[in-house]
Amino acid sequence: MFLWWALLAVAQTVAVTTPPVYRNLPDGESAALRKALMALLGLSKLPDKETSDALLAKVPPFVTRRVEAVFEDLQQADEFPDGNTVRALLPRLGKANGNEALLFDVSSVGEDEKILRAELHFHLPQAHRHGSRRRAKSVRASVACTHHFCRSAYPLTHIEATRTTAVMDATLPFAQLHAINGTTMAVHMWRKDIKMRGPKDLVRRNPPFLLVFTEADPQLPEPEETAAVEISERREKLTAENRILRAKRDTGEYFKYSEPPRVKAKLTRAEEMAEKQKKDPWYGFGDTSDEDEDDEEDDDDDERIVLLDKAVNDQCRLVRRLVSTSSLGLETTILSPSHLDLSQCGGGCEKPGKKSSARARLLWSVGPSMWRGAVCCAPSRLAPLPLMLLDAHGNLVLRLLPDTVAAKCQCL
Repeated sequence: MFLWWALLAVAQTVAVTTPPVYRNLPDGESAALRKALMALLGLSKLPDKETSDALLAKVPPFVTRRVEAVFEDLQQADEFPDGNTVRALLPRLGKANGNEALLFDVSSVGEDEKILRAELHFHLPQAHRHGSRRRAKSVRASVACTHHFCRSAYPLTHIEATRTTAVMDATLPFAQLHAINGTTMAVHMWRKDIKMRGPKDLVRRNPPFLLVFTEADPQLPEPEETAAVEISERREKLTAENRILRAKRDTGEYFKYSEPPRVKAKLTRAEEMAEKQKKDPWYGFGDTSDEDEDDEEDDDDDERIVLLDKAVNDQCRLVRRLVSTSSLGLETTILSPSHLDLSQCGGGCEKPGKKSSARARLLWSVGPSMWRGAVCCAPSRLAPLPLMLLDAHGNLVLRLLPDTVAAKCQCL
């Protein structure tokens, strides 16, 4: 008997902690999944490998490291809602008001997106030689006035200055240009009392980049739908309050506010000893059963051990499955992760769960054979899928596709 219970514990542990399976989907499923991902990411066509490598070669390594660090910090701090996007925009050389400037593409951000924050990041090389925050604070930048809604250049203020990085706030000018459907934002950079390289050398050797945080604009419901939602919420609230008051009136507790509290009767000595024994962790250990009951004998050839693995696998569980981006043909667009989590629910349901419908529970109460097919093993919690992309403009994009990955399964 002990051997059977030991094997049961091991099998359950293996079933819960089963490592993910790396699989290649069939051609039909791979094409359907690739089409769905392209629609979610807003991609009309996929770039070839040469074009992708050429765009990726223009991205400096410190930009990639900074974007990945910001993404990890936001995930750990739980400040990155599902559906939001982070873009790293690289500049190109141009002119604004007759002077050379760094031009950032504003049109790469969708019109239906809301600008949350825009930061201008400038990497300071050779920090070990200088090693001073004063060097980062000496960097200055301003946004040139290129439209009729501004009167002069907008100076950018520092929000972070370290030995290796200078970060300035560019939210207001970027949001204004995005609101009026502007195409580019021109930035001039210099140093206080120190000579600085020109825009041409900056773009070639040490380009600053613009980190833009955007939020997908939620679709507003129709006025009739909004009114219906408000009425249902108000009805639920009133129903809950009335239910509490009605219960108090029925039991008489609503009118007993002036009654003194009841005193619990004192336990006898025997009852106190029994209560203390129940708190003992060894309470009931070693008790023998009645002599009338038959002792179950151990059997090494028990058939239940053979059917144990099948019984555990037939339960509702989460089946981990990872599919490589190369098998989907998306390795030129999705830079990270290299394998997509496509976990799904598997197994059957022997009885309704806690979150099953009232119909399934009613059928189960009438007869277990009638409820089969009323519930199924389905995801009870969905998790977002983080992706690091390279768009057609050569910008690094971090996106979280909301409610994409099955995180927990239950009989629903």
